[in-house]
Amino acid sequence: MGTAADRRRQGLASELLVYMQEQARSDGRPLWLEATTKYSRDLYLKYGFTIVGEAVLGKGKVGPDGLKKKGGEGITTWLMFWRP
Repeated sequence: MGTAADRRRQGLASELLVYMQEQARSDGRPLWLEATTKYSRDLYLKYGFTIVGEAVLGKGKVGPDGLKKKGGEGITTWLMFWRP
């Protein structure tokens, strides 16, 4: 899920997330996702997701912005889970 820069902080992601949780709750199914920014990670935590792992992608090859960078720290993602 992503939000256009000019539409951020209007509650759009939260609205979609609540909708998906309602659907999962009615189906009795869990939700899995990967947060790719600290902001999104914190948003998902606010809605009851639990961090179950962390992965660093492209370590040594890219910087945190995803651009090629020799010896770069890579991109951190948080693996998250929510159960109704």
